[in-house]
Amino acid sequence: MAMENNLDSMGGFVYYSLSKILKESSKSRDKEFRTVALDVQKLIFKSFQKNPDDARADKNADKYFLPFKLACNWERPNIKMLHTSLDAIQRMIAYGYLSGDTVVDNKMYPPIDLDSQNRKSDKKDSKKPRKRKLVDVLVETIYMCSTTVDDDQVQIQVIKTLITAVQSKTCNVHDHSILLAVRSCYHIYLTARNTSNQTTARAILTQMLNVVFRRMEHFGQLLQQKRVENSKYQPTLTEKTVVPDRDAAENEKVESEKAEKNEKDGTSPVESKGETKEVVKEIVNGLVAKVASTEEKKDEAKTDGSGSEPSAKNERKNNGDEVADAAAATERKIAMRLNVMQNDAYLLFRALTQLSMKKIPESIDPVAIKSKALSLELLLSVIQNSGPMLRTHPKFVGFIKDKLVRSLLQNCVSSIPRIYKMAAPMFLALVAQFKPQMKYEIGVILNNIFLNMLASPMSSYMQKSMAVVILLKLCKDPQTIVELFLNYDCDIRSEDKIFEAIIIQLEKVAQGRFMSEALMSPQNESSLRLNALEAMGHVMTSLIKWCAVLKKDAAQIEARERKESKETNADDASESEGAPEVRGSTPRPAFSAQFNLQRERRNLTEKGILMFNRKPKHGIKFLIENSLLKKDAKDIADFLKSHKKLDKTQIGEYLGEDKDFNKKVLYKYIEDFDFSGMEFDEALRHWLKGFRLPGEGQKIDRMVVKFADQYTTNNPYDKGGKFRTADGAY
Repeated sequence: MAMENNLDSMGGFVYYSLSKILKESSKSRDKEFRTVALDVQKLIFKSFQKNPDDARADKNADKYFLPFKLACNWERPNIKMLHTSLDAIQRMIAYGYLSGDTVVDNKMYPPIDLDSQNRKSDKKDSKKPRKRKLVDVLVETIYMCSTTVDDDQVQIQVIKTLITAVQSKTCNVHDHSILLAVRSCYHIYLTARNTSNQTTARAILTQMLNVVFRRMEHFGQLLQQKRVENSKYQPTLTEKTVVPDRDAAENEKVESEKAEKNEKDGTSPVESKGETKEVVKEIVNGLVAKVASTEEKKDEAKTDGSGSEPSAKNERKNNGDEVADAAAATERKIAMRLNVMQNDAYLLFRALTQLSMKKIPESIDPVAIKSKALSLELLLSVIQNSGPMLRTHPKFVGFIKDKLVRSLLQNCVSSIPRIYKMAAPMFLALVAQFKPQMKYEIGVILNNIFLNMLASPMSSYMQKSMAVVILLKLCKDPQTIVELFLNYDCDIRSEDKIFEAIIIQLEKVAQGRFMSEALMSPQNESSLRLNALEAMGHVMTSLIKWCAVLKKDAAQIEARERKESKETNADDASESEGAPEVRGSTPRPAFSAQFNLQRERRNLTEKGILMFNRKPKHGIKFLIENSLLKKDAKDIADFLKSHKKLDKTQIGEYLGEDKDFNKKVLYKYIEDFDFSGMEFDEALRHWLKGFRLPGEGQKIDRMVVKFADQYTTNNPYDKGGKFRTADGAY
């Protein structure tokens, strides 16, 4: 009866939950669980008898987790016990009783042998045993329940427990555990027979990702604000935090121990701004108390007459140092928390990208298609809701440009409609969120995927329709359509005219001049042509809107300059009478003049490349006459290397000519290579990538002699090179 009156305490709740599970257990099959559960109940009962106040104040249930773990026996599951135990664990996390920060003993909680795929991904960690916390044991147990027990109620309870743990303010799920939590819900979505469970699992997955990425963005903003505040105390504070000395490292260790202690008590900043404000408020109160105590000591010294002016200055200096050091420690603590959040977000982002890149078997497995579609859907959600940290951090931007773009290229050309329909919106999301960082990648995807779909006769109606819809949405944004023209069509370094290609392909589709080997109904063809025509209309509308914005800006600039000119004239009139009136500043060139010049240079460069591919010396002469190239060997050599549209055979012919200037270009061309550390055949293949050797033996001889000289120069014999002289390499 005494325990029934303490159900609102941690001990009372654990006692009651174990009693409920014991009623559902079997005396013969669940001996180990019953023994541990009864021992825990006796321990709780004695604690309430000995000191009720301390027992009621105890909020840490980590030490009582073992019986609940044993009740989740996935090898020989008792469904009722399992469901009740998961429900109790979920409630303990929600009430803040389970923090999971306790480092566990592997004898009491032996490591779970997860599947081979997980062991493969953790191959590096297998050499050095990972320190396991109770939260890791908790998530591993729930993961095994989700993958081995096929029961609708258990699956729902698993989902509830995991989302409660991920969102908890006291139970910190990070690193390996956050991946397992996502995998559990992912597995339930793929294997659940109940449609309601599938829908719930997908929604919870989206919610988990939002929580993880929102935490990262929040701590990123908090760290930025803290650095701005700390700059008031000490200008070089940021440098201190980047390269801390030994004392700073010790302070960091102390602060991290304090942070862990606070997390156990449930006071660490995890998600909400309210919690962060409380932590910052507590630190500020401590600083104020230190300042107040220092001021009191200074006043006492003045009252006694023993305080002097130098000592007062030293006290103020020490006080300022204490404030700066405390602010730096706070900044380091926030930076450490941000690093943990970034690691969690990166692990999830990488795992989803890898799932989206998995090849679907030729037998077209429905589960594989379902898995890839879900990964693309979750990635789309992350990209659409991306914050400043995800859009600007080099780690994420580099991964997106390398791996996610590769996944996008692979899925956009998939033969499965469900897959390429999910990949297309992701491209639009990348354009909207990562346009400044992905100029090259956007051009590659547009030119090689969507424009190629419209031009290829092998594309189906669905693929052509998707490509037209993508272009239609791009053309609706004036900023995007103008940037496409300026960044690709007006840039000499760009290989493709994306804007021009878009207009040409849309015009062909609108006129019905596209080719398609697939059968297409008149209704589908009419729909395709109407969408293309609408896209061209939006291009014109976007350009008109952009011109209106430019005119408005130009009018504002002109009005401001006229006003400044009048003020200048008024000041000059008071100093010198009879001076001629200045009506305005020097006329500025039109805004579009520089881009028209770039466009003209781009067209002349392409004309010069065409002439070079027919007759190299005529092409080089044309480019020099139009000031597109200098008559300099280094400049021409760089041009031959950088432009991929140049014919490689003609490059070889030009470099092999027996003329002084051509020889200089050849020497500069080869001297720009660095063959250090390369094998001889590897260096030769690397050199020959840019051109084709001419057919004449004397030309080849001159080129090979210079190559041999450059190779021996980069790989001297006394430093491990294979050839003593260039003659040996030749």
